[in-house]
Order: sequence, then C-alpha cells, then structure tokens
Amino acid sequence: MATSLATFVTALEQTWTSLIGVVDDLTEDQWHAPTELPGWTVKDNVSHVLGVELFLLGEPLPEHPLPDTLTHIRNDAGRWVEIPVDVRRPVPGAAVLAELRDVVDRRLKALRALDEPALDDVVTGVLGIPMPQKHLLGLRAFDSWTHEQDVRRALRRPGGFDTEAATLARRRLLLGLAALPFEAGRSVVFETADQLPSVATVTFGQQYAEGDRADADARITLDFDTFVRLGTGRAHYPDVTVRIAGDRAFAEDVLRGMTITP
Repeated sequence: MATSLATFVTALEQTWTSLIGVVDDLTEDQWHAPTELPGWTVKDNVSHVLGVELFLLGEPLPEHPLPDTLTHIRNDAGRWVEIPVDVRRPVPGAAVLAELRDVVDRRLKALRALDEPALDDVVTGVLGIPMPQKHLLGLRAFDSWTHEQDVRRALRRPGGFDTEAATLARRRLLLGLAALPFEAGRSVVFETADQLPSVATVTFGQQYAEGDRADADARITLDFDTFVRLGTGRAHYPDVTVRIAGDRAFAEDVLRGMTITP
C-alpha cells in the first residue's frame, strides 16, 4: 500500500521531535556517551541526522578534511556521512541541539509545502543520489528513527515504538530482508514481541507479507528492538536472544546475515 505524504511528514515530525526530547536535558558527558555504532557518540548521531537534513535543504556538505584516525570509516558512503559529524565534534552538545531544532523547523516547513504528486518527483537524495521523493522520505524516516533508537539505548531512555516512524522502519526492514541474497523462494516468519508486536512472512527473492505462513521454512521469534538491532547491524547473532522453530540451520544463516544497512 502506498504511503501518503501526510504519513511521511507525521513520521518524520514524530521521530525528530522525540529525538529532541530525549537529548533536551543532557550533560556534556551524556552527549559523549558511546552508542552501538562504532566511533559514534550520542552527539554524533544527532549531528548525522541534522547534517543530512541540512544537505536535503540545499546546503552543501562542509569543506572538511577527515582525520586518518577514524578507523570506523570503511567506504566512500561512510566518508560522506562522517563529514557533518566530525565537523561538529568540537561543538558543545547544547549548540548541536539548537541547530537540530532549527533544521527540523525548516525541513518540516519545506515538506508541508509539498503536494501529493510531489512524491513522484525525482530529487537529490542522500549521498547526492537522485531518487523519487517518496523513496527519500521513507529512507529518512527509517534512518532518523534508527538513530533516535541508538541515542535512546545509549542513554537508557527507551521509547518511540508507538509511532508512524517505527511502523515505517519495520516495513523498510522487512522489504530489505526480502531482498537479501538467500535462496529464492525460501521463507521465514518473523514474530516480534514487546515493543511492537507483529507477525510477517519474508519470502526471499519476492517480498514480505503480513501474517503467518504455516509452510514457512523457519520461524524466528524475538523482541522488536532485537529485530531492529539485527537488521541495522547494531547487534549480531548469536549474541542476542531469539527463539527458532523449523529449519534451524537456515534460520541461523538468516540471523547471521540479516543486516540491511551499509
């Protein structure tokens, strides 16, 4: 089912507002708390979110050489996203938060000025790659919500699961899983519990479908936060708690290879 412009805007507003609320009262030490992303602190995650949205507002990336000491950078995409992060590392957290508030206000104003047909317009996306507006907004909701969760985990302030952004992020993860290079036609039921209970069947080489499938090759049951962490590379099997039924070897292969993010 196609996602409306209003749903995208609501999702982005929810996750950006939620992120602002989570970091609103941080000490400088808390801004520097490490997250599950190698090399990135709480402040780095916030800098990333606002830096990408600044670029989408038409501001070029800063002219900023990266130091050779950033060993977590593995490719050109990593270097692209690191620039707005590294340029803000000397900046106090409160100033980064003030910039995030300003960028969110400007970006939401720009998005609310769009009309529904604009979803099909080809625009400049992340990394400067052209893509339809609807794909960009879906990616931004997924990415922003994922980094909100990175910040929440680091600060031990859980939340943000009962939102449009969480629902869109779940859909993006399931679509990404179906495209992974496992044997076409084989299927896994993912049942998530706790934060966002749901059941979906992923058939590799095809797509996912909401609900159960009795003849699926395997069934994986886990809490939704673990599902997100595995799908975004924040955690890895077998260092998490899951329940497996059906073809265990196949299910474990899927769990080891289910990261969809770069």
